[in-house]
Amino acid sequence: MEGKWFAERLEDAIAWGKLLEPDAHFYLVEVEVDSAISDGFFRIEHLDGIGPARYADCIDLSSSTIISFSKIT
Repeated sequence: MEGKWFAERLEDAIAWGKLLEPDAHFYLVEVEVDSAISDGFFRIEHLDGIGPARYADCIDLSSSTIISFSKIT
């Protein structure tokens, strides 16, 4: 399995960042993916008890666009 998990909501992405890096700063990357592609991603309604998330294989991200890149402190 080679890919990336994506939060569907900003507040959930921040919660996962704090869970995975409790003592460090982390970055949030907002990515735009065509819905025809993202609708096929594996989805879990409450990943880690936090919120909805989708898993994308790397090959499915080749046409995605980075919208923003933010450091969270």
